[in-house]
Amino acid sequence: MKAKVEIQNVGGIRGRIAFELERGKVNEVVAPNATGKTSLVRGLSAVLSAPFRDEFIINEAINLGIKGERGSKWEEIVNIYEDFAKISVTLDSDVKEYKVHKDGTVKKAPFGDERFLLAGLLTGECKTIRQLLTGNDKFDWIVNKLSRANFYERFYRDVKEERKTIESRKGEVERKIQEIAEKLKEKEQLEKQRDTVSMSLEEIKKRLDIEKQKLLEKRKNLNIKINKLKEEIEIRKGELRRKMKEKEELERGMKKDKETIKKLDKEIASIAIDKIRRDVEKKRNELDNKINELKNQRDEYRGNVNLFQEVLLEMKRGKKEESLCPVCHKSKITFKEVKATVSEYEEKVRIINSQIKKLNIEKEKENQKIVEEERKKAARERERTERLKSIKYKESRLKMINTEIPQITMDISKKSENINKMIEELKVLETKTKDEDEALNNEIKQLEQTLNDISEKIGNIKGFVEEYKKEKVGSVWIDPSVAEKIYSKWLTFLDALMNYLREMIHEHRERARTRFNQQIKELMDILEFTEFDQVALTADDYRLVVFRKGFVNQPIRTLSMSEKYAIATLLQITLKETYLPDIPFFVIDEVILSFDENRKRKIFAYLNEQAKQNNWFVIVTRLSEDVNKILVKPLEIK
Repeated sequence: MKAKVEIQNVGGIRGRIAFELERGKVNEVVAPNATGKTSLVRGLSAVLSAPFRDEFIINEAINLGIKGERGSKWEEIVNIYEDFAKISVTLDSDVKEYKVHKDGTVKKAPFGDERFLLAGLLTGECKTIRQLLTGNDKFDWIVNKLSRANFYERFYRDVKEERKTIESRKGEVERKIQEIAEKLKEKEQLEKQRDTVSMSLEEIKKRLDIEKQKLLEKRKNLNIKINKLKEEIEIRKGELRRKMKEKEELERGMKKDKETIKKLDKEIASIAIDKIRRDVEKKRNELDNKINELKNQRDEYRGNVNLFQEVLLEMKRGKKEESLCPVCHKSKITFKEVKATVSEYEEKVRIINSQIKKLNIEKEKENQKIVEEERKKAARERERTERLKSIKYKESRLKMINTEIPQITMDISKKSENINKMIEELKVLETKTKDEDEALNNEIKQLEQTLNDISEKIGNIKGFVEEYKKEKVGSVWIDPSVAEKIYSKWLTFLDALMNYLREMIHEHRERARTRFNQQIKELMDILEFTEFDQVALTADDYRLVVFRKGFVNQPIRTLSMSEKYAIATLLQITLKETYLPDIPFFVIDEVILSFDENRKRKIFAYLNEQAKQNNWFVIVTRLSEDVNKILVKPLEIK
């Protein structure tokens, strides 16, 4: 099986080049100097890792020359004479394509794995080598960015942000409760003051004659009515402000819900379940055919095993050194040859069993594609239904509010008109009382003004309390004291969740570290890196430690250049096998070529075996002045 790669306008490559890579092998890319070998590596890296979301990965893409510096008007990967760069990888019917404009606008991006930039490359510019060359032994990004700890960290940041929001809301509610309490206390004091003023006013009125008392009684009643109406108006204004605020929030919420539904409709429409089923069924049929062919071949080999084992048994019994070939029945065959033939056919049976197992695993992966897409679609549809319910509730509530607002406005207007009429009546009564004792009238007027001022303040307080007596939690308006309790319980839950997430982050970091250390130890044994006893990540701060023979600690900064490249090779192969086994690509430049022939041969042999076992495309680049263009061919392992 082969993968077709097309690269257009990438770095030093102007125009389009295309080549094929063979799966299950080490593919050698040979190129003369300045013909785009580095650009080829960058192009492959981009299409296998885009899109880039994590800030750490974005910085790595900038360091590798895949993205331009922040604020730059030119995307680094695009040829300086062209408007865009395009890279595609076609494997069977699956096409991954990355197209980016020279200004950095991504026109098309595959569903790549951005971790490929950290674990899928072994080049002179990769993160591991850059760090080793500077002597920096802090490799915590291995467990933070490549393991599932990264998922829990993103979740932890979201929960932390949510906690910050809830804590802010709780603080606002507590301030609101405090303000309401202070206002109510002020109202209580004003009411006592009003009672005192009213009593003083009553005492003065007793000193007036009966006729004047009647006039004053009318004024009193009018003032009481006016003050009551003013209080009612302030209450209604507070209610009106709350309704208007709720209306704005509902309209914003509906707009957001509709935008979300539009986005969800696009996502749902893009999930073509039937096509995926057909593709999966087609792939399963192909795999079943391959499995059946392998089973037939295995049965044939097993028959040959049984046939030659019978001959072997007869020769042992008769103590014969030669026997007639059981296949052709003509030539003679020795005991050693019979035994070797049995072993040969048994090995073929074992290889076929391994191939059948891999094909069955591949079938199961195909089944999971349908399950995953159906789950995604169902999740989008559930969210869409919830958004529709939310819109329906908001529309119903808006309809009610739009009916209530004109009613409140009209009520305020009517009460204001009544106040104006009563004020006019007061003016008439005031004219009638001008002939009364001016000193008493002035005192009465002053007390009435004081009473009016107090009543107005009380009305303002009632309006304030009416406006802020409800707190919106979610889509429900409730008492601020209840909201404060809800926010407190919410914060308690979020604190517990954050503690759990911190534990999970630590657990997955440790699990990733242990697995990484085990993998690199096994790889060192296989590749016979005997100059080191151990290369591992520490448990406390995830620093890379290197121990020479006799477990002598060797600081990274003191390693020779060749030793740093050797350790980088161990690290990158381990990262690839540990964290990205399902991505069938591993890209290597001339780093390995600087090793001695024995080590280079062992590494290439190991990579070739891994390519066969895992069905990978291993790509190794090499400079050569013996060619005049880029050539791609399977590497001959000697």
